[in-house]
Amino acid sequence: MSEDTLKKLCFCIHEKTYAPEEFIIKKDDHPDKVYILLAGKVKSVLLDRTIKSYTSGKLFCEREFFF
Repeated sequence: MSEDTLKKLCFCIHEKTYAPEEFIIKKDDHPDKVYILLAGKVKSVLLDRTIKSYTSGKLFCEREFFF
């Protein structure tokens, strides 16, 4: 990846902190974001069942949860 591309990418990144048990993605959200998990754990839950789990350092997006 070129340095110019990396600089452009940096302007698109926004850091956000979520509380425990807070929803990051909901079923009807439009799949247009990629998330980088810096710390903690994230789980995909459907009808009270964990479908998939992610840990620190992982990338995930809406598409992975619902498609």
